[in-house]
Amino acid sequence: MIAAQRRAWRKRSHACRQALLERLKRGSLAGPEQSLPETVGLSAKIRDALRAQCAPAAEAVMKGVVRVYGTECDFASQVFWFEARGSECVMDTEVPADLWFNRADIKVPWKKSCAHFLVPPALTALAGQDARAASKVQEVLSDWIAKNRDPRGVNRASAMEVSFRLAVWAYLAFLLQDLWSREWLEELAREMIAAALHVLEHCECTGITTNHYAGNISALGLFALLWPSMDPSGDVWKLAQAELDRISREQVDGQGVHFEHSLHYHRLVCELLAVPHFVSLLLGHEGLGEEYEYRLVRMLEVLRAAVNRAGILPQIGDNDSEVLYCVALEHGAPRDMSPFFSACDHFLGGHFRRYGTLENMAALSGFAVPAQAEEKSAEIAGAARRVFDGPGWVFLRAGGLDLAMVCGELGTRGLGAHDHNHCNEVLVSCGGAEFVVDPGTGCYTRDARLRNRLRSVAAHSTVDAGREPGELGNSLHELWRIRNPWRAKWAFCENDRFEGVCACGGCEHRRTVAVGAEGVSVRDRVTGAAAFRQRWVLHPEVTIEQPRTGRVRLRRAGRTLIVESAREWRIEEVPYSETFGRIEMTKALIAGTEHGDVLECVFREER
Repeated sequence: MIAAQRRAWRKRSHACRQALLERLKRGSLAGPEQSLPETVGLSAKIRDALRAQCAPAAEAVMKGVVRVYGTECDFASQVFWFEARGSECVMDTEVPADLWFNRADIKVPWKKSCAHFLVPPALTALAGQDARAASKVQEVLSDWIAKNRDPRGVNRASAMEVSFRLAVWAYLAFLLQDLWSREWLEELAREMIAAALHVLEHCECTGITTNHYAGNISALGLFALLWPSMDPSGDVWKLAQAELDRISREQVDGQGVHFEHSLHYHRLVCELLAVPHFVSLLLGHEGLGEEYEYRLVRMLEVLRAAVNRAGILPQIGDNDSEVLYCVALEHGAPRDMSPFFSACDHFLGGHFRRYGTLENMAALSGFAVPAQAEEKSAEIAGAARRVFDGPGWVFLRAGGLDLAMVCGELGTRGLGAHDHNHCNEVLVSCGGAEFVVDPGTGCYTRDARLRNRLRSVAAHSTVDAGREPGELGNSLHELWRIRNPWRAKWAFCENDRFEGVCACGGCEHRRTVAVGAEGVSVRDRVTGAAAFRQRWVLHPEVTIEQPRTGRVRLRRAGRTLIVESAREWRIEEVPYSETFGRIEMTKALIAGTEHGDVLECVFREER
């Protein structure tokens, strides 16, 4: 099957490879692009907004500091591109993460190489025609090119990473083409064509195609759109159009849910599919069609239902905090989707037609979106209740509480690549502040035990009966797979009462959630296991009062949440990851039974 898929891909992409190879032979690769529509310069309002929003991050880069997964690294004194400073890490195996397994996270050098951190200085340079900032962006990219000559290098080991680098570099070059020399654009164009050829040759199109394949195709499409002189025959864009449409139909269900059943990968794939459509529109083309746009709208509806009223997206499944162009997501409150919603609304609402090309290009970053409100709305509007059948997601607003609940089948068609053992999990926000949380993802290859701990049922806000509902392996390949998974469904899901059933290995967990005048009650019954524990993982900013009684008061951000139980609460220290790469300890409320009794608790806001 895989060999047949590979042959079919090579046949579909043959014309693209030949066209790019021919383009390399012709020379004179540099722009400026002749096929761009009339470009209107940035308005004074947008220039000021870009300076204000991007200046801190841009100035940090000017001083040699790069932000990676929410953590600032001084790349003047720490490892920048490679594991060993001054020498490239050459891959000796087929699996690029092997050299990093239980030592470091492979995503860190990949993230740095994609150069998302150069978007703020590029936008600052664009806003002020700042040659100093433009020169810094060139300096960093030139340094990367000089140190990455070996085709076996770690930064070419993943076609997904090469794709993101191609897309981001094409974006940077588009923004700064008038501030860079023709000689430098020529060098960069050759590097981008080499990256495009690499993606075509190593496209992740076999087996079950996932977000990686979407990333490959999205990047090829953006490269062809932003630099049409690199694709004069139009073959690359034609291929990307056809494949993006196919991906949007095959990977997204009728309710708009991406099939890997991870909220943050859902958001990423939504961006991967949306940005080529938006770029096509802002450059005066036709986009990818009304049906394609309708599927994008459905994907956005899932995200709007999932966020709490402050716009924070909960962590259900893996969250590696990745972005394509919406870099503003990396510079605001963790997991605040407001910049992404603003950028999407700018294009889907037709507002982009009132603005110039550069203003619309800048809007893709989530910074200084022209049509966004002067100030962020105090509360994100959302449906009172949404149910998504495939992953078993339920998002509910009950008074001042926002609930996110999970009781569905394993994602990625049963492989569980980016899913977790979180069946019957309930997450609680109060007044837009997260109180009961999912533990997050933390890392991939750096620490297999931590990776599996944060995927396990024992780390989530659900019931732990002493056994995993899905088998988690400790080998490298098993870090993205869950074997012998649970069977789960909502047995009852109507009005203000929900009952989820999760069964695995002779053990069955029934969780009933009911919304009433006294708050939200959660009732757990487990058959097949006498002892089990009810766990509620708390956000690190939550403070606990009256901790060793059946009634505790939780406080955060001026809000108070009461949790009541007939049992005595115990407190445990547990790992938590707010965003990828950040690990800290937080507290969890634990109540247990040794005799197979029912456990019940009630959440209510104290006013």
